[in-house]
Amino acid sequence: MRKKREMLMSRAARRKASAQSRKAARRTKRSAAAAPAPARDVLLELEALRKAGRSLELEQRSSALMRRYPDSAVLLNMQAIAQAMQGREDEALATFERAQASDPACFDAWFNHANILKARGRYDRAFESYRRAAAILPGSDLPLINMGLMCFEAGRFDEAAALFSRAAEINPNNPDTHNNLGTILVRLRNYDEAILSFARALLLNPDYPDALKRFAKARRECRSHPDNGTIAGLIIRCLESRETDNGNVDNVSKLIIHAGLQDVLAKEDLALEDVSALDGMTRGLLSPYMSNAVVSAHVIEQFLCRARAVLLDAREAPAMRDPDEKLETLLAAFAHQGFLNEYIWYVPAEEEAKVDALEADVRRVLSGGGAPAAPDIFLLAAYRPLFAIAPLRAWGLSAWAAASEPLKSVLRKQIVNPAEEVRLRDTIPSLTAIGEGVSQCVQAQYEENPYPRWEFLSVEQPQDCTWWVMQDVSPHQPVLAPPPENPQILVAGCGTGKHPITTALCHRNSDVLAVDLSRASLAYGKRMARELDVTNVTFAHADILKLGDLGRSFDIIESSGVLHHMEDPDAGLKALIRLLKPGGYMKLGLYSEAARADIVAIREMVAGEAVDLTARGLGAFRRELFLRKSDIHARLGKLRDFYSTSELRDLLFHVQEHRYTMSGLANLIFGNGLEFLGFLFSMDEPKLRYQEMFPEDPDCLNLENWQKLEEAEPLTFVGMYQFWCRKPY
Repeated sequence: MRKKREMLMSRAARRKASAQSRKAARRTKRSAAAAPAPARDVLLELEALRKAGRSLELEQRSSALMRRYPDSAVLLNMQAIAQAMQGREDEALATFERAQASDPACFDAWFNHANILKARGRYDRAFESYRRAAAILPGSDLPLINMGLMCFEAGRFDEAAALFSRAAEINPNNPDTHNNLGTILVRLRNYDEAILSFARALLLNPDYPDALKRFAKARRECRSHPDNGTIAGLIIRCLESRETDNGNVDNVSKLIIHAGLQDVLAKEDLALEDVSALDGMTRGLLSPYMSNAVVSAHVIEQFLCRARAVLLDAREAPAMRDPDEKLETLLAAFAHQGFLNEYIWYVPAEEEAKVDALEADVRRVLSGGGAPAAPDIFLLAAYRPLFAIAPLRAWGLSAWAAASEPLKSVLRKQIVNPAEEVRLRDTIPSLTAIGEGVSQCVQAQYEENPYPRWEFLSVEQPQDCTWWVMQDVSPHQPVLAPPPENPQILVAGCGTGKHPITTALCHRNSDVLAVDLSRASLAYGKRMARELDVTNVTFAHADILKLGDLGRSFDIIESSGVLHHMEDPDAGLKALIRLLKPGGYMKLGLYSEAARADIVAIREMVAGEAVDLTARGLGAFRRELFLRKSDIHARLGKLRDFYSTSELRDLLFHVQEHRYTMSGLANLIFGNGLEFLGFLFSMDEPKLRYQEMFPEDPDCLNLENWQKLEEAEPLTFVGMYQFWCRKPY
């Protein structure tokens, strides 16, 4: 929740903030008729002292004036404000109550009184004072906002939504109110209305990252099709923002794009004019989507493969030699998409020969000392990694800075950044040797295909490390020790760095050590940390099983999606537990047997096949799978991991994979002497379903109950069992 800054308000200050100033003035006039009051210039003088923070002078001046106006609620309010500013809150509460008795219609006396009570956690009395303030001045949104915040914190979401709705009616121009209302509506699972509230907040304040993140998360849960351009525009912003997880708007992006392409999806004689118009057909969404997210819908992918072939065939056409801005943007989007999906799209042999000719033309231009045409670079990048073409790599490193957008963006992502990662590999320290057997096989896989590739990061404001534990395991509220001042955190198996960088940004005053088997993955993470200016994370090359020689211990250890790829996950967990301080916290992520049933079936089906694990080989493999047209293949096609080379290889062809049932999970946790603190999910739905099924366990801790829920809904843990544990003292 975004909380409006609470402050002790004088009547003059409140008038400036309220849209109902004339009404407030009339009430002040009536109050003045009942009892003598200081002149307006005197009140302005007091207000200036309050704003300047000169609390002693404010108290002295208001006390002196009270000798002349002993029953002035306005002066009593000012005196109470001065007392509160000096930390004398008990006196302030008593003085506010004197002001209320002197003039029961003094809005500020009730409102400021409520603010102190709320800050002290005395919600019942605070609520009553806010209610009185709201009755005195129905045109003020401030009491309603604070009552709504209290209801939200108490879990009374229906009341909170009603209060914020009233506040939004009174003052429709407050973006925080709409953002808070949207947050409450998400808790009520009213995603359609929540999306509209976040949209209103963003229309009022376009530079509102929190509202954009919440909009994206709500949009992920919403199943309705957006029917206006405003929502489509916000989805584009989510795709292009580096502070928003664009995966949250993946499904809705596909919905809009698929609907927009209906007239051309099945068109046999697709022409350059049709392809040039694709962004217009999709509300401007196709190019931003292709440039920033892996296309993860088979029907759209098939169509875009046809569109790409049309562009390749038309590369000598005048419109392609000198493309307008619209076509150039689309060409660059195809280039970005090839890089993002790691060239997994299937290419027929005849089309491959045309790409060979294109690459030969580019090489010929470079060998003659010329610069390739931008459309040719875009087309080549849509089919093949530019970094792998040595003369083009050398040219790109020298030419990219002077290139115009969008060519500059393509060269930076596909040549400059990979070159920097190659350089960074040698700067990463080795903490341990890498063990033989499975460890070296896993290392080889991720050296070839660093996983996952990412560019966008959605993080919250930094908090103490125990705050995050409490947030994740809610509604369970375990008793936790005070957080360390400088928490030492280990991310064991950090991949390409998204996990440890997020952890470093979210945990206040932390030092994060991120280790992995793959130098290619570590170099990617180190480059991203530099780009994001994250200085409290260190990347190092190490084997989890050998970290015992490190000579360090940690307050928190996080290892998500790692132990189940080890030859002996229990041995890996024991190695991590030895590094964890007594009373320390561990966050783990492990595969669920039930959630991966379809994936296991496919793995078993292809176990005897000789699948080429290159991008070209996996592209052919995917094509063959889709031609089989079984239900299980259709379900597999709904997984985002199916649409890029590294993710598909990790999904179906990992060299080592273990999966767990809920009972196996219990054995792993309790057999190693850990305390289970709770599962964490990206949304509240699973825990709400659990509480509906098992109201006797509101903390959601019983693993036998979770097993029953998973049996009823096998995809509950499709994103792994993710949970927190604690090591006993």
